[in-house]
Amino acid sequence: YQRRVHGEITVPRMDSRLELSRQVFGRSDPPPSILRRLWWVVAGLTLFPLRALLVSIIVLHAWLWMRIFLLCSGVSVAKIWHSAGDTYVKHLTPCARRFFVWFTWINFRIILFVSGFWTTSENVCGCKGARKCSCTFSGRAPTIVSNHVSTFDIPVLHGMFACSFVSKASVKSVPVAGFLTWTVGSAFVDRGHGDRTATAAAAPPAGSDAASTGSSVTAILSERAALLSPSPTKNAVDSSIPPFLVFPEGTTTNGSQMISFHTGPFVCGLPVQPIFISYPHGGFNPAYDSIPFIEHIFKIWCSPITRCHVLRLPVYEPSPEERASPALYARNVQQLLSSVSGCAVVDLAYADKVAFLDSRKAKKE
Repeated sequence: YQRRVHGEITVPRMDSRLELSRQVFGRSDPPPSILRRLWWVVAGLTLFPLRALLVSIIVLHAWLWMRIFLLCSGVSVAKIWHSAGDTYVKHLTPCARRFFVWFTWINFRIILFVSGFWTTSENVCGCKGARKCSCTFSGRAPTIVSNHVSTFDIPVLHGMFACSFVSKASVKSVPVAGFLTWTVGSAFVDRGHGDRTATAAAAPPAGSDAASTGSSVTAILSERAALLSPSPTKNAVDSSIPPFLVFPEGTTTNGSQMISFHTGPFVCGLPVQPIFISYPHGGFNPAYDSIPFIEHIFKIWCSPITRCHVLRLPVYEPSPEERASPALYARNVQQLLSSVSGCAVVDLAYADKVAFLDSRKAKKE
């Protein structure tokens, strides 16, 4: 499946880049009514603590069983934590990988149910004006690329595709969460060092001083993609290795527009699975943009139902020109997502979000 969109990204006319950042990263919720404020109080005393307790039990239960499974498998956790590269593939057997992905998939689905998520999905091909087309949705790409809106993007998409994902390097030192993130084969990215990671797919225990190995994110994505792609040298692809879920924007937005894609997932020149995720809402917007994390989780767990809609496009096969130019490949995939979803693309990056949040903080002070 191929689609060529060679036009440049259009940036709406704005008086300042900061104003554009406010539209992309600022809150889009309507002012809460008195009834909604009253609901936050009631739900905060009833629904929130119940959901927080249930999710905590689920997470601790998953952590306990995964630790037991590793011990019974004879895998040296300390060796994995201090190894470089894609340790998930190097040190775990196919049986262990299947168990971890399957067990995480079940737990994520339960967490979404407990959190009140109502997820719908739709297959769209983007072939305008064609009653019938040759697009198929049965293929499996080594890399899944999606826009990024909420902290719940990961459990939603893992529940659909049983995939690994790229996480912030700071997550690896979080008790329980760091280990669980590794169990699905994730890579940990240090934003402060560009395209470098701490030990990919290896989460050191909380409180440890494990040094970063500086493995390249692009190199690890390419290595995983190569393992999941058929070639003349191997008869079959190892189905126990999950594909990588990557958010090329590098940060979250409020869902109204997409910011420019990074080229990391597109450097290897292999097919990708484009996904667009959105959260239709009439009141609280579940986007994790400029809202504090605690407030973000609190309001999601206080909401009776949180709707989520996923658009799944056919696997995108790059052209020779796109394989030679990752920037062109990234731009074309993003423009395809924009044309299908109706979500505009603006020329902003993570640095613009940081500048916007700093300006808000300065105004408050």
